[in-house]
Amino acid sequence: MKKNNLVNFSVLFMLIVYVYYSKYIPPVQGQMYLLEGRSDTISIYNNIKKHNSINWQVVDGYEDASTRLEFNSASLDLSLNLVSKLPIKVSTIDIDSTKPFFENESWVSFILYPGDRLEAYKDIEGFTRLRSLKDSVRTNELNFTVDLKQHIGEISAFKGVFSVKIPVNEQVDLSKKRAKKVFDYLNIYDRRKMVSKGFRSYVYNNFKFDVIHYMMRDYFSPFIMDKYKKPFPDKLISVYDTLNKEFDCNECVFIDNYNISALLYAYFLCYKKGVKNDVYNLYSVVKENFKDKTKDYLLFRVVKMKMEEDMQESGFKYMLNNFYKDCKDENYVAYIKRNMSVMENVTPLQKSFMSSELFGMESKKILIKNLIESSKDKLTYIDLWASWCSPCIAEMPISHQLQQLYKGKKINFIFISLDKSRVAWENGMIRAKLNQSKDSYLLINGSKSAFAKHFKISSIPRYILIGKDGKVINADAPRPSDPKIRELFDELLKK
Repeated sequence: MKKNNLVNFSVLFMLIVYVYYSKYIPPVQGQMYLLEGRSDTISIYNNIKKHNSINWQVVDGYEDASTRLEFNSASLDLSLNLVSKLPIKVSTIDIDSTKPFFENESWVSFILYPGDRLEAYKDIEGFTRLRSLKDSVRTNELNFTVDLKQHIGEISAFKGVFSVKIPVNEQVDLSKKRAKKVFDYLNIYDRRKMVSKGFRSYVYNNFKFDVIHYMMRDYFSPFIMDKYKKPFPDKLISVYDTLNKEFDCNECVFIDNYNISALLYAYFLCYKKGVKNDVYNLYSVVKENFKDKTKDYLLFRVVKMKMEEDMQESGFKYMLNNFYKDCKDENYVAYIKRNMSVMENVTPLQKSFMSSELFGMESKKILIKNLIESSKDKLTYIDLWASWCSPCIAEMPISHQLQQLYKGKKINFIFISLDKSRVAWENGMIRAKLNQSKDSYLLINGSKSAFAKHFKISSIPRYILIGKDGKVINADAPRPSDPKIRELFDELLKK
């Protein structure tokens, strides 16, 4: 009992210290790079030297993540062009071959803004750096992120569940100590290389909300299994109530730590209200307790969570109609509407995999049955993939070569995505160079569809070969990179 009181007092003490020192943190000066009239394209030219490679992972403003994108001396196009009206997060993955396999990846993250024109290159130590082609101050800010990584670690701390065994007050204390190191280094760095006030505010706010995140994570995070969560001490409800005023920062909505902290606070409000923390109650507390851009973001986040879980649940349609009225951010609304267009006039889940529906390039739907029938008298080679699947993307260039090799012969190459959203699928097609293909489809209901269940699709990439008579020849066919697939094609084409 005494131990629990000590822990509660420690958390309370940390909150008081946080509130006291937060007044010294300068306010955000605005989104310094979102200038009127600027393009909505972010361009990175990857300056590759011999034997070097640059790897990227992209998380856009809607929190859709790409697979790993590699550029090397063999790449035909060294430009990475990202179309976005919102800031996006990109991470570099540098490989140190001298370290063990599980320790050889070094990640550094950058926030990029619409209109950024950048060059990526390797420094003498093998770290990927970014240089602005328009603004030297911007270059200084991008370099700070890499220098910080080399000095004290990445600017966004890892949020893995491994640390849930550490008491909350110790996690908060570690976060504050880490923040002090960052702020001290930023002051030294800014004296040598100028950075903008907006960038300083971004760094300060990132760590301000890192502290708040650790105050709430182990109690309310939806990303931690219930058995690992800690029981929330009710004596702290009045203390946590004071955090409400912190979530009124319009310029913070593209800071990871702010976003996750705001979401966790919504879970706390459900707990305080004594209601189940399902998406419908979350939507209600967000609407009642948040405002402006933070409210728009959280409404979007809650709707997207449900959209990816189950779009056909009866209550979702009612929540969706409310979202279109409640959310004032046209980008979020457009994203949800574009993804929901896939589900218009969709029939309920079918028992027969042949009745599963596909969404095509021209916004047309087609049944698996009709697609196979249209390929009558031809072999059909189905490629099951997704935009987030690195092995899938790695096979694509070889798959395109295979298509060219058998062009004019009786083989249809069909690409079916298991992405959860239309936007992620469309962006993935651009990276996989499928955006001009008429044989690229999105599988409606994804892993829940009768098609996925019939073929027991538990991992991708997966390839299915269907014969000229419409019957399945091989439900787990060789990959495009496997020489056996050519032998199989050649043998079947002779029949």
